[in-house]
Parts: sequence; structure tokens; C-alpha cells
Amino acid sequence: MLAVAALALAGGCAPPTPRIFTQDALVRVESDGAPIAGAAVSSGGKVLSKTAKDGRVQLRMSGHDGDVFHLDVACPPGFHPSGTHEFDLLVRRAEDGRSPEVTIRCARSRRTALVAVRANNGPSLPIMHLGREIGRTDASGAATLVMEITPGEDVELVLDTRSSKKIHPQNPVLSFRGHESDDVVVVDQTFTVDKPPAVLVARGPVVARNLSHRESVD
Repeated sequence: MLAVAALALAGGCAPPTPRIFTQDALVRVESDGAPIAGAAVSSGGKVLSKTAKDGRVQLRMSGHDGDVFHLDVACPPGFHPSGTHEFDLLVRRAEDGRSPEVTIRCARSRRTALVAVRANNGPSLPIMHLGREIGRTDASGAATLVMEITPGEDVELVLDTRSSKKIHPQNPVLSFRGHESDDVVVVDQTFTVDKPPAVLVARGPVVARNLSHRESVD
């Protein structure tokens, strides 16, 4: 009898089981202000969910008050993180019913560059990129190109002058660097043109006429 009472007393002193809470969080993923679908939200290497077409995903984590979940957001193919892509979610007792909201920004891996080429004295010249013709200047020496480039990429365009030996410099390189956003790029090149060689004009022989004394006096 005493043993049973002792066990009951010992059981009554056991610490209470910690209460489990649920913590909601809203994650938004966007690029240039537009929502991005397909971004994966992970914790501990496990994908929890992916953003929908509106760029949002609603999370619900369960744990004890004070537990911290480390979350990572992976941008979908064609994008890369712009700034932080990790954050911690703290589980706490609900007080005001509001859920934390986190915005993650992804940048496009490729950007559009509108390239305006202005080649003074360089009409009808092929414009080369990586050994391939991607455009040609018009009769005024102008051309407009639309290029897909990587942010930070050093781009080199070559004006092919092999068929125009009278202009200089020959095969000049026009360079620019890709921006983090879509951009308009203007590249200029002025050519000098060889002057035509001087042409000597042959004239007929000069005929001398002897003047008489009277003609010379008059």
C-alpha cells in the first residue's frame, strides 16, 4: 500500500509536457515587382512547399514556444537570389493572430539589352558577336540590336571592315557590360576614310608667239 502511494506521489511531481504551438508564415517571392511561381521553400534540406502563380506560399510550422526553424528559398530556373534568401521562423504563443510575412527577391539570370550601334563613316558593316554576324549597319552607319545577356557579362561586338579597306581603324571592338536590369546601350565608333590619291591633270603644250615691236608697244 505504501509502495503504491509512493508511486502516485512520484507521478504527481513529473514536469508537465511542453505544449505544441503552430506558427504560420507567408512567403512572397518576386522579381522586378512581379510574382514568381515555382520558388521552393525548404527547411533542413527538405522542400516544404513552392510558390503558386501569385508568388506566395503559406507555411505552418509546429513546435514548442521558442523553437526556431531555419528556412531557405530557392529561386526557380532562370532566376537567382537578389539579396538574402534565408530567414528564421520563430514559434511563439499566438498573441495577436497575425503571421509574419517575408518577401524574397529573385533576379532574372538573363537580361535584355537594346543595343544602338552608331558607326560614323561605316555604312553596311557586319556586326559580329562571338564570331557570328548578328546585324549590319545601314547606309547611315546605324543599327539596333536586341541581345539576351547575363548581368555583369562583358560583351564585345566587332565591326567587320574586311570588305572596306579604305576606312580605319580596321575591325574595331565595341564593348559594354551587362546590367542587372533590362537596359539600353549606345556604342559609338567613328571611322576615318582614306582620301583618294591626287590626280595630275595633263595640259597641252604652251605655244609661245613672238610679238613684233609694234604689238609689244601697243
